[in-house]
Amino acid sequence: TPSNSMLDVNVALMPTAVYGAGAALGDDGNLYVLLGQCTTGGCPHDAGQDSVMSYDETLKAWLPYRAPLKNPTLRGRVGSTAAPDGRIYVVGGSSEQMTGLATVEAYTPKTNNWATVASLNYQGISITTVLGKDGRIYALAGAALNAGKMTFRNVVEAYGPSLTLVSATGTAGTMQALTGSNFAASAPVRIYFGTEPTPISTTQTDSAGQLPVVVTYKIPSGIAPGTYDLKVVDLKSNYPAFARVTVTP
Repeated sequence: TPSNSMLDVNVALMPTAVYGAGAALGDDGNLYVLLGQCTTGGCPHDAGQDSVMSYDETLKAWLPYRAPLKNPTLRGRVGSTAAPDGRIYVVGGSSEQMTGLATVEAYTPKTNNWATVASLNYQGISITTVLGKDGRIYALAGAALNAGKMTFRNVVEAYGPSLTLVSATGTAGTMQALTGSNFAASAPVRIYFGTEPTPISTTQTDSAGQLPVVVTYKIPSGIAPGTYDLKVVDLKSNYPAFARVTVTP
């Protein structure tokens, strides 16, 4: 008989029974359960079911419910992933009318608020989501749902900007170049190096969310050799793209 010694059953029950919810670890260390379907339909609804439930692992308890500043779209059978911008993205799902949705919304634990972001190109339920090594959210497969009929999919979509460095190495004080795509359209962009709070360069995306063909930036003078994060973020989506730059002697 297989051992179940790794199973801990002494975890507090969830405040609300829910099916098809998303779940993710927030950057505050709490576990979050988002949306889903309740006994009487989508959550939240008029009975006051929770749209977000949070579990504090230190206290080993579910925290009191706080109504968000903005209610999300009611849906279940969603995908969810915590992203580098501190938000939890809830992807796709089914409406109470049993129709698949392309909706993507982002929940910010720090402000207890939801924001609507760019939708999927295809509607779907039970989409698997994962954060890639490149910092983008990948939405994989799932099923299209129309009038209660499911059609399985093999579609893969990626959310978030893509960044390419002309060179990943350089010496302090030298000019370097990069390019990128899939940022918010017609948005101002800031480039940060390492832990410096001030941007080292600025630019603008075009109407398709592309950076200019070549964007130049300067490795800060006097910086010690080592490997640093280069962060590029547009001021509309606030979704960061990261690359690693090695400063050589």
